[in-house]
Amino acid sequence: MWRHLSAHSKDSAAIAEQAERLRITLDSIGDAVITTDAEGRVTDMNAVAESLTGWPLNEATGQPLPTVFHIIGEDTRQTVNSPAIRALTEGTIIGLANHTLLVAKDGTERRIDDSAAPIRSGKGEIVGCVLVFRDVSDRRQQENQLRNEQECLELALSAADSGQWDLNLIDGSAYRNLRHDQIFGYDSLLPEWTYDMFLEHVLPADRPLVDQTFQQAIAKGTSWDCECQILTVKGIERWVWIKGKVQQNANGQNERMLGLVNDITRRKQVEAEIQQARSRLASTLAASEIGTWELDLATGTIQSDLNGEDVRPTARRCCCCSQRRLQKCYPSR
Repeated sequence: MWRHLSAHSKDSAAIAEQAERLRITLDSIGDAVITTDAEGRVTDMNAVAESLTGWPLNEATGQPLPTVFHIIGEDTRQTVNSPAIRALTEGTIIGLANHTLLVAKDGTERRIDDSAAPIRSGKGEIVGCVLVFRDVSDRRQQENQLRNEQECLELALSAADSGQWDLNLIDGSAYRNLRHDQIFGYDSLLPEWTYDMFLEHVLPADRPLVDQTFQQAIAKGTSWDCECQILTVKGIERWVWIKGKVQQNANGQNERMLGLVNDITRRKQVEAEIQQARSRLASTLAASEIGTWELDLATGTIQSDLNGEDVRPTARRCCCCSQRRLQKCYPSR
């Protein structure tokens, strides 16, 4: 009998030690934890759960879980069934739920993620459940801010008709938006994109200089800015402007280059047309022996081409400022 009592005492001590160890573990983790019995009444909760729900353990014990753990939909504002209740009725682990608000005892609302799992006895019977949840208000706010910033960026890129790219300098892979690949003639995003694939599109005459400026930017950790001609996958020649900037990781290693690419073919065409028009005009004026001159009314100075030297209004060099003027430049007194 004494041996039986001694063994029973040892078993009780071991159980008490395990319970204390479990209590310390629950109090030390960052997540809130609530346990219930088979009827869904609160049996235990750690300090984080007390803080988030606003219910002290002595008041929460024995209360129905929905009373202590009151959750509503973030968008609908309607009461949401607790994952713990589903775990009790379905006997399965219920994963994290999103877009849920926890309404504390004082009415304070917090965005949370939660999950639950049934507690089974040695015979496999459900004797309760454990509910784990965490405050994700700050994370959700950061996600919303990031989403808004991304939408603004996409809107700006769309308005500027720019392609966006993010080149990983470690493994050579690159993220792009759809407009990037469209500039190179593709109708949809390719499964992958690399710097070498970009170089293959650059016309051979431009390729050495483009690669040289890229490698210099990588070596110095600076910006990359170039204009070059490319051949699209559809065989069409285009002019593109590329701008990129190297980003380093915490160890000072060049890790990424982020940038934009724009199709500037139309701008180059306009520049060429203007240059051709100027050249034709100059040739026509020279052949016709017609000169041109331009008078700046603000300063009184005259500029002319070579043919205009003999036909422009008579002007003399001012003794005050040495500029050619129609009249003397009198200094202010």
